[in-house]
Amino acid sequence: MLRVEGLSVAYRKVPALSEVTLEVGEGQLVGLIGPNGAGKSTLVKTIAGLVKATSGSIVFDGNSLLGKATEDIVRLGVGFVPEGRHIFQTLSVEENLSLGYASGRGFDASTHDAVLDRFPILRRYYRDSAAGLSGGEQQQLAIARALLARPRLLILDEPSLGLAPLMVDSVFEVLVSLQRDGVTILLVEQNASRTVATADRTYVLGAGHIRAQGTSAELLSREDMLETYLGKKV
Repeated sequence: MLRVEGLSVAYRKVPALSEVTLEVGEGQLVGLIGPNGAGKSTLVKTIAGLVKATSGSIVFDGNSLLGKATEDIVRLGVGFVPEGRHIFQTLSVEENLSLGYASGRGFDASTHDAVLDRFPILRRYYRDSAAGLSGGEQQQLAIARALLARPRLLILDEPSLGLAPLMVDSVFEVLVSLQRDGVTILLVEQNASRTVATADRTYVLGAGHIRAQGTSAELLSREDMLETYLGKKV
């Protein structure tokens, strides 16, 4: 479904990504882990059209994404939940959700009801200000907003960042449920061990390069992965 090949990005001639190749198959949940500053957010922002590539290719469902505006990428079926959620605090939950339609393919009643059924807390606070939601509830709102555009591929950048452990569990449960319902997911996460355990395949990014990739069993069998990236002593 998504193929990134030989992708390089530079900020003011300083390399951020170098020859990155990554693939996400339809129906998969693919993880992307690595230390801070590795280039993870740069990679997904480039896929979403927020950062310009220096070289390489990004192809989604047969369509090149290079040079396309973010709103056009959304209309092709790519949803993006950025790091930090980017919820509009002065708007209500309902108004925040409506932005998902503005950037997608218009209002769809069945999708709207299904999203609120998946996130009942949003139905409860539907008319209330988003500022009153907890961090975990705001993350649910950000994911819900992206889902209202009916994406075939959902990209999430650090969805568990700053959340309490119970809310982290909730986020991962939502992701597994979404995959079960047919949504393809590319997940950038600081919680490396949880990501590797959940994803069908995980890529490890370090200093702008792909350092390793594999299934949970493949990565957990490598001592360098265990100690350097998964925080486990060998």
